[in-house]
Formats: sequence, structure tokens, C-alpha cells
Amino acid sequence: MPLYQLDNSTAAQHARVDLYDDFFFIPHLHKDFELAYVLEGEVEVCLRERRETAHAGELALVFPNEIHAYATPHRSRVLVCVFSGDYVGAFAHETQGRRGARSVFDGTPGLRAYLEECFLSGRGADRFALTGAFYAVCAQFLREVPLAPFDAQHDDLLCRLLAYVEAHYREDISLHSAARAIGYSPNYLSRFFHAAVGMHFRRYLNQYRIQYACQLLEEGGLSVSQIALECGFQSIRSFNRAFAEQMGRTPTQARR
Repeated sequence: MPLYQLDNSTAAQHARVDLYDDFFFIPHLHKDFELAYVLEGEVEVCLRERRETAHAGELALVFPNEIHAYATPHRSRVLVCVFSGDYVGAFAHETQGRRGARSVFDGTPGLRAYLEECFLSGRGADRFALTGAFYAVCAQFLREVPLAPFDAQHDDLLCRLLAYVEAHYREDISLHSAARAIGYSPNYLSRFFHAAVGMHFRRYLNQYRIQYACQLLEEGGLSVSQIALECGFQSIRSFNRAFAEQMGRTPTQARR
């Protein structure tokens, strides 16, 4: 559920805040920082090969262009803030070329209260309040989490692969077409993608398409067969099978 958005992702300074129940999101990355504050339950935070669990009262900070995903084992309620690096310019500069040794850290009572005042009180927040909140998060992160260098070349190839999926998922694409477009061998890309994301390319592509399909089903306006084609599936049968494998029910059942 969207709570707050200040400008959009193309603006110089932007932020978006959402509240999710039973939070789930496939592996993805973007150019912004992302904060997940667990209000209730617990959430699995996955970054490349690393998997962490954030419990109620804990936070997770994801850096720009860092592949990440979320899953809820049982139940969760999570506040998610995606914000551009220019909100925390000094922190972004200080951590350039490095990443946290982990993403999950404790939120102090004062920090949690400030975040809830900014985003859950119903009064909204201006740029100054957002800057203060995001810097407070970053300061607490640095107090708790050591930083380590990261492989920028690894990130660049992963960015190119995920950008290819984002640009072409409505088409009949495959690992081989991605390899041709990016200029790597399919065998190398297959091993690289599985190591980086934790799943094979075809499964990731289907999850990406199904996530978009869920959005279209919720919005209404298109038939199930139209949604299948819009999301890049070549037949209603393959759409139904992929949807059921991921969601545990058919698209028609999900729409009811």
C-alpha cells in the first residue's frame, strides 16, 4: 500500500514509502537506497548469496545497485522506504565502493519512533524531515555494521542482465537472447546468474512476469488471456502453469 511519494524516480531528489503485509519481492535492484523497517513478524532479506532474517523492530538497509529480494516465512508488516542518494549525500560519498557486511541491524527506540512519526502518523513529511530520518538510519547503520569493498564489475554485469529483462520481458526472450545482447556466452551467464540471484534465468523471468501479472489482475480491465500476452507468455497454458507454481493458484482464482 503506497503511503508517501515525494517526486518520482526521475527527479533529482525523490522518495517513496510503502506499507506491505506479508512482504514478498523477487530479486531486483535500482539506483536508490532502500530501507525496510519490520513493524510486525519477520522478513527474510536476500542479497546475492546472503540470506538474513529481520525481526520486528529491526531494519535492513540496501545500497544502490545491490541485488536484493524479500520473503515472508509466516507473517509480516513492513515499512519500505526507497530514497535517492542525494538525501544522504555525505553517507553515499563515505560508502562509495563499499557495502555493509550485512544489511539487518537494530533500530533504537528513538529511531523507530521517529520513522513512525514521519511515515505512519498521517501527517506526512517534508524534505527536511525525510533527510533527518534517512541520515538517522544511516548513522545507526554505520554504528552497527562494518563496511567491506564490493566487486563493481560483478554489479555491472548483473545490472545489464536485469535491465535486459526489464526492457524485454514482454517479448519471447531467453538466456540465449540475453547472452547475444550482452556479449557473453550462455554457459557463463547461466552460472553467473544462478550464483548472483540464487535461481536460474528462466525462473527469474517467470517471477518477474508473474509479479507484473498480479498487478494487472488487481487493476482489472484486461482478461486473463490478454494479461498472459501482455506479460510475455506465449500461451495461456504456460501462463497458468507458471502462475500456479509461484502463487499456488490460477490467475482466475486470484482474480476472484
